[in-house]
Amino acid sequence: MDILPIACTLSRAELERDAHCLMPGLLKRAPALTQLDDGVRLEFDAAADTLRDMIEVIDRERQCCRFLQFVLTVPPGGKPFQLDITGPEGTRGFLEAAAALGSA
Repeated sequence: MDILPIACTLSRAELERDAHCLMPGLLKRAPALTQLDDGVRLEFDAAADTLRDMIEVIDRERQCCRFLQFVLTVPPGGKPFQLDITGPEGTRGFLEAAAALGSA
């Protein structure tokens, strides 16, 4: 398995400009966040526009933060969506920094 560096390929200016539609914006929108050893679990209301937005963020993030792993769970019966975002050691700290950027 390749070990990918915990780094984003976007510039600081790109991150600040697009924070609302990248990881910082997604983290900010999650009504519930649970810390995992290797990342976080986000929980979202089960709405079609939320699902679409999550998929768009995942697609963008997988291109600039290649070390991240995304596991999206869409349970039956309108239960909340869950998104686990994990990676190698240090990923949780990276995500905490991203959350801080989103709240700035």
